Amino acid sequence: MLSVYTRHHPDCKNAGDKTWRRCSCPKWIWGSLNAKFIRQSARTHRWEEAEELRRQLSEGQAPPGRSGREPVRAVVAAAPSPRAHREDPNPERPKKPRVTVQAAVEAYLTDAASRGVALATQTKLTTIFRKQFLAWTRSTGLEYLDEIDLDALLNFRSTWSDAALAKQKKGGLNRSVQHHLI
Repeated sequence: MLSVYTRHHPDCKNAGDKTWRRCSCPKWIWGSLNAKFIRQSARTHRWEEAEELRRQLSEGQAPPGRSGREPVRAVVAAAPSPRAHREDPNPERPKKPRVTVQAAVEAYLTDAASRGVALATQTKLTTIFRKQFLAWTRSTGLEYLDEIDLDALLNFRSTWSDAALAKQKKGGLNRSVQHHLI
């Protein structure tokens, strides 16, 4: 995913905010594209033009390092491997075993208890994850964590029969823990 950011001049009054759009400082594009890291100048001072170039790069309409003009500096490199500096006799790394939803839920609930989360909150987490989420994953045939994506979570949320305020609170609770499960 590519993003636009501003490389401010030292005297720019917005130098602390890379997402500030309305100054005349140069705009740059960075992120990963096709498993490669890209950082290149958008060769413009206008955020809209930089966004257009970012979109073209993301859609494959412009090759990295080209923005109609030669970039001042472009870095395109393969994502660094943690073991790149060592000789690896077996280039194929063993794949991690798949994690079941059951194991992930239990690990999360155990972690919540070890962090000293209030007992009332632990009870809510148990209700949401062990009683509701696990039952829903079993009924939909989802056994492993890698099978759950955003669409699956939205489908789970659509099964809630709570009132509006309860849904809002439960939704906030789920958003705060989704990064633990997925």
